[in-house]
Amino acid sequence: MKRILLTSVAVIACAGSSALAADMALKAPVYAPAFSWTGCYAGFNGGGAWNSTSYNIGHNDPALFPAFFNGAFASGATPSSYSLNTSGGIVGGQVGCNYQSGPLVYGLEADADWANLKGSEAINTAVPGFVPGSGYVSQNLESIATIRARIGYAFDHLLIYGTGGIALGNTNDFYRFTFPLTNETYMNTYSTNRNGWAAGAGAEYAFGYNWSLKLEGIYYQLDGSAFQAGAQTPSSPPGAAHIVTSNADTGWTLKVGLNYKVW
Repeated sequence: MKRILLTSVAVIACAGSSALAADMALKAPVYAPAFSWTGCYAGFNGGGAWNSTSYNIGHNDPALFPAFFNGAFASGATPSSYSLNTSGGIVGGQVGCNYQSGPLVYGLEADADWANLKGSEAINTAVPGFVPGSGYVSQNLESIATIRARIGYAFDHLLIYGTGGIALGNTNDFYRFTFPLTNETYMNTYSTNRNGWAAGAGAEYAFGYNWSLKLEGIYYQLDGSAFQAGAQTPSSPPGAAHIVTSNADTGWTLKVGLNYKVW
């Protein structure tokens, strides 16, 4: 009888120990994996942009205009330069990849934004001794894109970074200048893709594991270009044209972006 009682107590003790161990296993803490910026993402952005450019105007062959244009350009009767400052909204998207090593994050990002940064200016002239002229010039920066490297420092879910790379843009320029008394008009519309560089900084905060929100400021410079505004009227000298040389476009973009880490 005593042996049976001891055996029963041992069985109950073992069962109790097993149940306690199982209960402890069920209640063991579960640790979430540490957050990492490593991975690739896609998203969209929107914000504003500010652009500035300047132009020089000349003529294609000074020998064609010895009596009028040489002096007219020198005096300003035919304008030899002008500048435009524009601003507007931009919207687009971006894709990129990051790699985190310790607190440092290395990345590569490409973005493309539609823009409508349009500005115009009247360039009317009236200089004593010269035929008066009336003109109109405009530029529209229609898109801007960048391909940039990023390097930053991660404070867990917060990333502070600097960035730099190449910039691409499309501009549409218009030039018209008329001398009403002589019935001469020089005009052209010129659209071109421009290359340059971009650099800036930003901050990005990840909420959850896949989503992040960023604020980014980028300075860009797009190389200059040139086009001819040919004579549009029979009274103009044959083959005559104004040469409109665009200097570099420079400006800023300030954007808010939302990213989703796809893996």
